[in-house]
Amino acid sequence: MILARLRSCAQQTPLTAQTALGIGALIAYARLKMTRVILFLICAIGLLAAVVGVLAGLGSIGLGEADLISADFAATLGVVSIICSLVAIPIGIICWRWAERRGERSVLGQAAGLTGGTALFAWFALFVYALSQDTP
Repeated sequence: MILARLRSCAQQTPLTAQTALGIGALIAYARLKMTRVILFLICAIGLLAAVVGVLAGLGSIGLGEADLISADFAATLGVVSIICSLVAIPIGIICWRWAERRGERSVLGQAAGLTGGTALFAWFALFVYALSQDTP
């Protein structure tokens, strides 16, 4: 059906940029189901949140220890990192399970969940280390 429509479009109208774009959209829509596109976008949002969390955490620790930013801003970056990690973990796990239930692979969902979980675990380990130090 799609090939017949493409042939009729090609025979009726000359190939311009607008008709080529329309044909490309028709092919892309036929090959990708809308649920797969939605799943990809949600997983990408989760991975973006995880990456922002990791970068904020690294910036908080690295720039804070080098005294390039104030202590208040370093603490704010730490809180942003923890919140982004807490947002990325459920999004990644839900996308991962949703894709597996549909019989698909979700590398973005896995990456979002694992990256967010690793960042949160790193903050937890840092807090335990800081509390275990003997301070006068």
